[in-house]
Amino acid sequence: MSITLRNISYSYNRGTSAQTDALEDVSFEIRKGKFTGIVGDSGSGKSTLIRLFNGLLKPDSGTVTIDGMNAASREVKKKVGVLFQNPEKQLFCTTGYEDIAFGPSNMGLDTNEIHQRVIESGEMAGIDQKQLEKSPFKLSGGEQRRLAMAGVLATRPEYLILDEPTSGMDSEGRKTFLKYLQTVHSRGTTVIMVSHQISEILSVAEEVILIRKGKVEFSGSTKDFITKSRSHVPPITTLMRNIKQRGFEVDDAIFTADDACYQILKCLHDRKGDIG
Repeated sequence: MSITLRNISYSYNRGTSAQTDALEDVSFEIRKGKFTGIVGDSGSGKSTLIRLFNGLLKPDSGTVTIDGMNAASREVKKKVGVLFQNPEKQLFCTTGYEDIAFGPSNMGLDTNEIHQRVIESGEMAGIDQKQLEKSPFKLSGGEQRRLAMAGVLATRPEYLILDEPTSGMDSEGRKTFLKYLQTVHSRGTTVIMVSHQISEILSVAEEVILIRKGKVEFSGSTKDFITKSRSHVPPITTLMRNIKQRGFEVDDAIFTADDACYQILKCLHDRKGDIG
C-alpha cells in the first residue's frame, strides 16, 4: 500500500497569460510505513504536492492514488492528516484539550473515546496534562506547533503529511519537534515531511524525494541520496567530500557536525599513528 503519483502535471491559472507550471510529468511512490522527506527549493512544487495528496487540488493530467484509491475520494481523506505551514495559526479553542478534541468530536465519537484520543495524541506529540489545561495562546511557539500536530493525530490518520513543520523554530525547538515526530512514526504512522531544510530531512527520513523546478530529480533511500546527490547536500557533506578528495581517509556520506568532527579527529589520530 502506498501513495502513488503517475505522470502528474499541474499548472496554476492554466490557460491564461498568468499560467505557472508547478509540476511536470511527476511520478513516484511513497511506501506505507516509511518516513519520507520531500525536499526542494522554494517554488519547486513541494506545497502543490501536498494539496494533491489530500485532494485539495486535482491534477491537470496523471493520477494520484492512496492505497489504490483516488486521492480526492471521501474514504481516502479519512486516511490522510495534514499539518500545513504555521499550523499554530489554526488554534482557536479555549484550552489545548479542546483543540485536540475538535477533530474527534466532529467524527461523532463518544466522550470516552474522544478523551482517550486526546491523551494518547498529546502524549505522542509531547503535550502534558498542564499544557492541555492551558490556553493554546499561552504556550510557546514550539508547544503550539506540537499541539496542532496532536490535533491531527487525534483523528488517527494513516498518513501524516507536514509542510515545513519546523519553520520559525529555534534549534532546540526543532530538535524537540523532530524527536516527537519520530515517536509518531515509530507507532505505525506513515510520515511525509516537506522541507527545504535538507539536514533535518536527512536526520529523520528513511527515504528522500528531491523536487527541482517541478520535476523529480531523485527518489530513493536517504543513504543513496547522500552518496549520489551533487546539488542538494548539506554544507557539512560538501566539506567532507572536499577533504576526502585531498587524500584524507574520511567518510564523506555524513551530514552532521558531530559526525564530521569524529571523522576528522579519527583521521588525524590515524595519521599521527602512521607517522609515529
